[in-house]
Amino acid sequence: MEKIGWVKVTYLPVDKYGIVDIKDIRQAIRPETVLVSIMYTNNEVGTIEPIGKIGRLIKEINQSRISNLKSKIFFHTDATQAIQYLDCNVDGLGIDLLSFSGHKLYAPKGIGALYIRSGVPFVRQQDGGGQEYNLRAGTENVPYIVALGKAIELVEQNKVHSTKCIEKLKSKLIEGVLKISGVKLVGHPTNQAPHIATFIVEGAEGEAMLLLLSDKGIAASSGSACTSGLLKPSHVLTAMGYKPQEAHGSLRFSLGKDTTLKEIDYVVKVLPEVIKKLRKMAPKLI
Repeated sequence: MEKIGWVKVTYLPVDKYGIVDIKDIRQAIRPETVLVSIMYTNNEVGTIEPIGKIGRLIKEINQSRISNLKSKIFFHTDATQAIQYLDCNVDGLGIDLLSFSGHKLYAPKGIGALYIRSGVPFVRQQDGGGQEYNLRAGTENVPYIVALGKAIELVEQNKVHSTKCIEKLKSKLIEGVLKISGVKLVGHPTNQAPHIATFIVEGAEGEAMLLLLSDKGIAASSGSACTSGLLKPSHVLTAMGYKPQEAHGSLRFSLGKDTTLKEIDYVVKVLPEVIKKLRKMAPKLI
């Protein structure tokens, strides 16, 4: 919409942990602002944004705008990485629109959902039949919709237990990986999603680490899956202040319901060997 000239968009900076400053949001809001969209949890570094505080800020601003007969601001969050583990109560967080993908909580790939609060103005993006309350044309994929509903039900039943289990495994992973020299944890040290651990490895290139780890049967990523085919440094890490050469050495692990302590121990055992090998192969700067 911005590219075709329909809207003006303001992009906010983040701090070294990847967190948006509430003050920056307040300053960025213009009289014509109608939407604020903030990712709940970053998919590359796992940092959790202060969604509840942002929701309260927008509510406060809306109260003054309504009294001045100005248009309301609506608040959207991408909760794809948060839906399985974090509080996604839209009323408590002050959210008007919430989107997520089903495969992150073990529903089939290709199904997702967008929550729209009653009263939010919404215009369909494609013409055709009158499905989905006349908001989206096309035949619904009923089996996938049912699967997504069941996945949400199971997540809600097991959220507390699964979160604690994943957090223990992640702590074990971080403890082991940080014993390697020249490796640092990326993102906020405590305000973190329980299932994502991202590191920057000095002297080793991300894609090379992935290849060697894959040979050992370990699946990891460098940056996000959305940009896995690109050779550019992560825009997330550079926005957080990391140099391009540092960003190229990023290594991300995502834990899930099937991750075991044995697998974590295996990663901690294999990774030092991989990094040591790549550092030996790296060209020496004169």
